[in-house]
Amino acid sequence: MSEKFNELRELAVKIAKVEVKKNVRETTGVNRSPIIDEYIRNAGGKADKKDKNQRGSEWCGMFVYYCYSQAGNRLGLQLPFKAVNLWSGRRVKKWSEANTQTIVKSCPILPGDIYVTKNGHIGMAIGSLGNDQVFKSIDGNQSDPSQRWNSLQEKTQQFANM
Repeated sequence: MSEKFNELRELAVKIAKVEVKKNVRETTGVNRSPIIDEYIRNAGGKADKKDKNQRGSEWCGMFVYYCYSQAGNRLGLQLPFKAVNLWSGRRVKKWSEANTQTIVKSCPILPGDIYVTKNGHIGMAIGSLGNDQVFKSIDGNQSDPSQRWNSLQEKTQQFANM
């Protein structure tokens, strides 16, 4: 891995951690808030009321792309992947199949690694927990109105779900 790519990954993680501190929540509807809309727009999506296909869509991949694109802009680096189809579910699984060099599928997992779960969720690793099968991540689109979770949060993940 190149030194520049490592620098990109480290900065993407720092940006993700700053975003978590903003207490991002879905405040203007399902999968919606001014900050979430910015993640969507940054990845080339439309977050206005006229675009029924993208407004209110699952945005976990848009968050990952936001962190990486902001880091790339600051470092003057082009990303090794595009934002196309970075939603959840079937589309993100298709994207991960086309971008195998970008997705981590085995241990060890490093800060900044991008992973995709079996159900099509995409997130960013921020560190290992000392066990090759467990790691810490930052994930977007993690709301549960009954639990009042933040929409953006740090989580513990297991490779068994990949």
